[in-house]
Amino acid sequence: MRLMSYPEGLQIKRQTHSNKTFSHFWKNSVGCPIGTVPILQVTKDTLLKMKSLNGDNYNPQSSWSKTYKSTSSNGRHHFAVLRTLKEKTRRYNGAYMNTNAFNPLVGPTQFSSTRMHFQIGNEFIQVGWTAGGRACYNTLCPDGFGMILVGQDLIPGRLTEHRDLNFAIIKDKDNGNWWLLMGTGILWEKIGVWPAKRFKESFGTEIEWGGEVHSPSSPSPPMGNSHYPKGTPRLDSYVRLITTWDENYNADNFVKNTERYSDGCYKVGDTIYMQDSWRNVGHLIVYGGPKCN
Repeated sequence: MRLMSYPEGLQIKRQTHSNKTFSHFWKNSVGCPIGTVPILQVTKDTLLKMKSLNGDNYNPQSSWSKTYKSTSSNGRHHFAVLRTLKEKTRRYNGAYMNTNAFNPLVGPTQFSSTRMHFQIGNEFIQVGWTAGGRACYNTLCPDGFGMILVGQDLIPGRLTEHRDLNFAIIKDKDNGNWWLLMGTGILWEKIGVWPAKRFKESFGTEIEWGGEVHSPSSPSPPMGNSHYPKGTPRLDSYVRLITTWDENYNADNFVKNTERYSDGCYKVGDTIYMQDSWRNVGHLIVYGGPKCN
């Protein structure tokens, strides 16, 4: 399956025998041959954990409390995010973020994640990193993953190290399919695609960037780098270069139609004008916090 048409300025990597973008993930520094995709090994322990975490409240959510199926409560989810304002006339065909990954300490029934949440009507796509294996991440969703894996170099669920990660969700101009791209921010690689028929709506309605944690009991786990933000990306967990594409595929690199949201346990700072401290950050947020009762 091919990405037929996409916004100007994006450079999509062609499939090659070499894997320079994600070579650090592979022992052979190459990855899979052309025409094949990596397969995440599912162990008995993975299946047991999936069964133990069964339940809607363990599924990823948004600060708007909209999920792919109704839940009894999202009170055990905590957020520290930047989110777009609710505007019925605004439609999105894509979004982008760069974030640094951490490994906060979580319990066996907890998770702590940093993600971009892309709402499509009453359904959504989430991309990012998470600490703590859960029931509905990667290819283990009870209702099906929905994404067709096409990338030869990377698979969702793979362990990563502390480093910058770039994620983009883009709708194909020609057929309406939704694509997950990862890369360097300049050269992008196609990871997978959600067919347009997978969704009831054909455009994004709301987007949020930042941290989400879940715990069935107190205390909830740390978020981000496990510290409250100090106001500088050199010390904080961050999401930067926040970008959206509108219904005409015009890029918005400032995304000013936003608001911060946190529910008290964790903090988020919007540093959109923080050019003096670190250049080329675009619209940036810093967020996080220690475990919370």
